[in-house]
Amino acid sequence: MADAPDRLEIPYTWHKVIPFIGELTPAPTISNPNAVVMFGSYTLWRYALANDLKPGVFKIRPFVHEIPWHPFLLNGADALFLTLRDVPEHLPDDGKDWFLRPVEDSKEEPGNVKSAGEIIDLANKVLALEEHEIPKGSLRHDTEMMFTPPVRILKEWQLWVVRDAIVTFSLSLQRGLAGRLQN
Repeated sequence: MADAPDRLEIPYTWHKVIPFIGELTPAPTISNPNAVVMFGSYTLWRYALANDLKPGVFKIRPFVHEIPWHPFLLNGADALFLTLRDVPEHLPDDGKDWFLRPVEDSKEEPGNVKSAGEIIDLANKVLALEEHEIPKGSLRHDTEMMFTPPVRILKEWQLWVVRDAIVTFSLSLQRGLAGRLQN
């Protein structure tokens, strides 16, 4: 990834991210907080938000609710959206498997496949806690979750585009069930 900004003379810095807290070491020197894009760990969006960095980290939320994007999303076309609070009442305990993930892509629950019963149990465990008892970075009563039918994924391509050109890519071979992937 770093080769592309080097070639294009785009300045960047490398930092270690302290997991779940979102602190960076060493602390970055930011001359223009309105010209910062962060790539990497999911905790970076918290850092960008806390430090009012723009555009910051691009998150998934706007796209999963936009119908024109659905055919192009890894997940989304056949999605069910519920807050964790609504799961016990609105997700039928019918033994069906679901691929689930937080809509905010915050990783409180990593994207994975669970049965409806497992999901309901998870929701009930969180709902048994008072809001003030829930640690920062954990599932909360109002965490919006996305549920999609699981699909077997064999390959996943990730492409990086800088100034309208693909500058690098990677291929991951997948095993098992995961989210939806378009050809």
